[in-house]
Amino acid sequence: MTGSPSEREVFIADEPSVVDAGVTNGAPVNRVGYLYLFASVFLMGLAVHLIKVGLRSCTPNSAIVIVTLSAGTGVLLASAFSRLVGWRSSPFLSATPGNSWREMTRYWKWLLPATVIGMLGGWTGTVVVKLYTASMAMFLGNQTLVFLVIGGVVLGDRLSVRELFYITMVMSGALLFAWTGEAVAWFAVGIMGISCVCTAVKQVLIKQAVSRGGLWELMAAQQYMMAAWGFVLGAATGHLEIPPLSSALLIILGGTLQSFLGMGLLYAGYREVGIARGAPINAMRPLMVLVVGLMIGTETLGLMQAAGGALVLAGSALLAGSRR
Repeated sequence: MTGSPSEREVFIADEPSVVDAGVTNGAPVNRVGYLYLFASVFLMGLAVHLIKVGLRSCTPNSAIVIVTLSAGTGVLLASAFSRLVGWRSSPFLSATPGNSWREMTRYWKWLLPATVIGMLGGWTGTVVVKLYTASMAMFLGNQTLVFLVIGGVVLGDRLSVRELFYITMVMSGALLFAWTGEAVAWFAVGIMGISCVCTAVKQVLIKQAVSRGGLWELMAAQQYMMAAWGFVLGAATGHLEIPPLSSALLIILGGTLQSFLGMGLLYAGYREVGIARGAPINAMRPLMVLVVGLMIGTETLGLMQAAGGALVLAGSALLAGSRR
């Protein structure tokens, strides 16, 4: 089996409620982990805007294929670079094409449904990014944490009254944020809800594979499998196209920042400070998307969005911190 136990345990597939890991209570905290987490939040916020711009001349289906291929290739290139320079402690060292293929064939029963469902979740989420603002997609996307908690309850976890209140905060805030001035953008809410359910299911399935196999080998395999399903969907619907080079480069850069560098820093941060301390910071990702959008002039913030956003962020942070 490849990948150290600490690497496998810290993999949470975007959300902290999937697995408990990192620093235990009473253990010293390496505060550089907070820098990793804030850097991760910033990079992911920037990445969404880059992808948003690239989507102006690219279909969501094509964007998903480009992002997943970029992320998978990024892992393999990091592995090759680590071996080239002799970086023996690199977490990517064992993520070779051969090892990734071996892990994929070994854990296909988890990866196959996870990548099909994950691709559908990514595609529907990208549709919202293309049609609406990046901040709306991200604030509505925080519902993924809610569905993860609900899934845990279905599988036997207990849900406290306090956590139910946090869930109500997130869902109510999402509806407020989706207010367009005349009505709730129900299409965005519905499509993003489907995306969040798919993402939550994918994360649970991927966690089953990663708890048994190598983290980065499975990360690369997962991304390439999602790209393959994206090709299948594109061929079936006729929505797969080669975008202009400028759009492709923006999406590649955004995908690399989001799915490779951003997630890598997130895992490193969780390893240093623990899930319980780091999860509330990770839940602030939509805020960074909004701040960047306001700075570059692509976002506006009304009273309803401000109130809804505050509820989503507070509820997400409290809910993430409560799932220890």
